[in-house]
Amino acid sequence: MIEETGQYTKGQFVDDLIKSYEDFLNYKRNQTSVKNNQIYKVIHILFGDSAAGSLKNILRKMELHDEEKVISFSDLFSIGPIWQLHDLSGLKNRYQWLRNHLIIDDD
Repeated sequence: MIEETGQYTKGQFVDDLIKSYEDFLNYKRNQTSVKNNQIYKVIHILFGDSAAGSLKNILRKMELHDEEKVISFSDLFSIGPIWQLHDLSGLKNRYQWLRNHLIIDDD
């Protein structure tokens, strides 16, 4: 819109982007606080988005999605160091280890 019409300025665009981002964050915070108050009978912890999505789908079909929660980690933590991942030094250490031990495309 900035390029096609001269009526929408870059400042307006940035303001709209910031507002959209803040609205999204508020929505996710509200969604999380509602879910955190729920008590589950079972919590499944999975590594990988595909596996987590499949299990969530099965739980919905079995009508157990209100009783069982799925927590997923996108990264594969069964390989490489996981020490101090909450800290930048731990993240750098893990990244360097993966880079040195796995064949990863440059992309």
